[in-house]
Amino acid sequence: FWTGRRSRKHIMHRYMGLLYLTQYGLAWVEFSRSYDSFKDSFLPATIALNGLVQAWSAFFTFKVLPELNDAGYYADKAVISRSFVHENAFFTLMTVFGSMYYNDSLREALRSNIPGRILEYAFMFWPYIAMRPLFPITRFKDAGSTHKGRSAQNQQFYEVGTYLVKIFFLYAKYFLGFYINFLIFLDLPTREDWTLIRGCLL
Repeated sequence: FWTGRRSRKHIMHRYMGLLYLTQYGLAWVEFSRSYDSFKDSFLPATIALNGLVQAWSAFFTFKVLPELNDAGYYADKAVISRSFVHENAFFTLMTVFGSMYYNDSLREALRSNIPGRILEYAFMFWPYIAMRPLFPITRFKDAGSTHKGRSAQNQQFYEVGTYLVKIFFLYAKYFLGFYINFLIFLDLPTREDWTLIRGCLL
């Protein structure tokens, strides 16, 4: 699995994925055991950056994946679409911004100069206008459209699952994304709010 001939091509992706899981576990340990230390930690930012590396390494190395409008991640026969892998690099960028924005020192550093302010406004108000068009779009309506990508007996299960994923996506986009970012932009969160916000980040 780690050293076979086929795995060597994706060795960076595999080991960075292992590092990601380790970082994520350590972040939860720090969050649960010492929140005062966690709130000033750069660990969430390193996790997000690792995720960005993972997204791009997958896109550039898994070239065998098909370029399809069907994301392919919610099926029992289809393979994941390379377009979906590429698309996820955009959402990982949003996570990188969030990991910076939820850290007091990084947020202040961002706001201390004009380029940082421009970046803040771009991610706050225009991410789906200025950056989203640079990435492919896989739509929920195309999920399962790949020929024979789903078993007939599992079709209803996958349709319901896709619908639930769509609901979660809308919740993540508008609440975990825009709403929380706007609260921080306006400096409204209380200490209790910050605990919840940083927990949601993880």
